[in-house]
Amino acid sequence: LELPEADVYDRYHALQVALQEHDRAGAVRCYEGLVATHPEHRLTLAARGALGRYDANPHEALAAVDPLLRPYPDDARLQLARLESLRLLQRREERLSWLRQACERPGADPVLRIEYATELGADDRRIPEAAWHLRRAMRRRPLEPQALYRLADLEWRTGRRRSALELYRLVACLEQFNETYAREYFLACRWEKQSAAALAFLEARVERLGAGSGSPAMTLCDALEALDRPQDA
Repeated sequence: LELPEADVYDRYHALQVALQEHDRAGAVRCYEGLVATHPEHRLTLAARGALGRYDANPHEALAAVDPLLRPYPDDARLQLARLESLRLLQRREERLSWLRQACERPGADPVLRIEYATELGADDRRIPEAAWHLRRAMRRRPLEPQALYRLADLEWRTGRRRSALELYRLVACLEQFNETYAREYFLACRWEKQSAAALAFLEARVERLGAGSGSPAMTLCDALEALDRPQDA
């Protein structure tokens, strides 16, 4: 059975396999074959982007994703790929302008508002605006961990520590297998002299998750050592 564009998909798959095996020369041959036969095909552009990311060349990656965004302007995966390239190129003002426009589009993916809020939050003067975008994102995704975590950071930086602690704990509960969120909750509790509550939380995680992974126990041990209680670790 001959499938439509089978040769394009086969070459693109071969390129991905070559990159996984660190055979860059083989990947380039696959890409050149795609350019020769289907220069404007979306998979040819995707192949160019894959090579650009492999080479850590954000200029190439950006040049590949922009033509893809023209027919698919609301594709969140492509939008995030473009954002990654802009960050690597350190084009902050261009990032802010592009993200603002992307967020203004009807039906914009909430992840774009979260990323925009992350950029805005780097400037203390724009923290209220960043928090507004995070709350807008959570209207559509109320329990989005990244949005809650970013909002917790903003609450902490503006002195609303009690609200921040509640958000840090909520994120740690939602992402129960994520040790970073558990550690952040402990650090915030420690700063607020609520270490006992944090330790109880970490101990409960070990009881609940310890049979499947040693990571919760390691996080608990790190917390005990931070509290100068190595004998309990």
